[in-house]
Amino acid sequence: MNIFKKLFRKRTEYQPLEEAQQEEAGGKYNGREMLDVTDERQRKKYVENCLEQMRESAAEIERLQDEYRLVNAYLKDMEEIDALPEYEKSLVEEHAKAIYTLDGDREQFESRSSHMAESDYRRMERMEEEAEEGIRKLKEAEEYQEKIKKDLQRLEGEKHACRYRMNEARVSLINTRGMTVICVIAAAACVVMLLCLELLLSMDAKIGYLIMAIVAALVMTALFVKYKEADRELHVASSSLNKVILLQNKVKIRLVNNTNLLDYLYVKYGTGSAERLKELWAKYQVEKEERQKIKRTEEDLDFFSGQLVKQLKNYQLFDPVIWVHQTKALIDPKEMVEIRHNMILRRQNLRKQIDYNTENAKSAKEEIMNLVKEYPRYGEEILDMVSVYEKRFGL
Repeated sequence: MNIFKKLFRKRTEYQPLEEAQQEEAGGKYNGREMLDVTDERQRKKYVENCLEQMRESAAEIERLQDEYRLVNAYLKDMEEIDALPEYEKSLVEEHAKAIYTLDGDREQFESRSSHMAESDYRRMERMEEEAEEGIRKLKEAEEYQEKIKKDLQRLEGEKHACRYRMNEARVSLINTRGMTVICVIAAAACVVMLLCLELLLSMDAKIGYLIMAIVAALVMTALFVKYKEADRELHVASSSLNKVILLQNKVKIRLVNNTNLLDYLYVKYGTGSAERLKELWAKYQVEKEERQKIKRTEEDLDFFSGQLVKQLKNYQLFDPVIWVHQTKALIDPKEMVEIRHNMILRRQNLRKQIDYNTENAKSAKEEIMNLVKEYPRYGEEILDMVSVYEKRFGL
């Protein structure tokens, strides 16, 4: 892919090597006026610099020639593709269009924002077969929990009502007892008063005794009836309260059991409510469908890529695989022309760099030979250095 990007990058990125840069990078040796050849250290250092320049130039030439051959190979591939018969070219374009479209779909899928966190997706994937059942169980348990709470609230209200009735009945009993005592005292007082009237004033009090007896009987009967009603109400309210408390205890047990069930289901499905699990399930289904589309796109992409490479291999191309990544050039002649022009410019630039490094190595070699000629007494020493350097680096 690095070679592909390097070779097929846009033409706007191309910047030729300027002559001024080449001269700054090296060139002919013209600094010998500062060299004292008789100084052994300076002499050896100077020769070593020349040899190092030769080595670096040779390595750079080798690298540039490899890329030069690569560029030539791709240019030749372009000529081969342009020269294909119309029918075969249409087959190539058909596969290239399919790959180009699928590439666009894949990029669109990859650039989308995910509907849910990866951890949530993996969890829903593990419980895919029981997710719907889990939603149903959670919903039923939550609804039952609400019913239990409402029942407890209703029973609590009934319990307060029973206690209120019991308090009212107790108050009525106390009042009835008080009124009975008052009536007895009042009746006794009336008897004393009638006796006084009868004894002291010699009045006939029979009618008074009769009226008092009738009134006392009526009042005592009414008080007795009221007392019995209050007593019965107390017993009924007390019995109702006991029933409510027993029922409340049963409902509380149901509440505890259902709460434990809910806690277990929340842990099992990794969520805090049936609604949240339902939301995750809906997101998971959408995410799963999109991932399946991506997978199908990848499979189709692999298929058409294989078909294109298989077809291009019939034409003895240098690198059929690289055209899988450059399908636009196969379906758009303008793109092919632009790439060809860009690669021609690169080839020219590579040729220029090869020539420059060749000249640089030649200048360094000539400088060494000139030293041998001009200073023959150091010739053997210089040639020995060259020989050692050649054996060491294979120059």
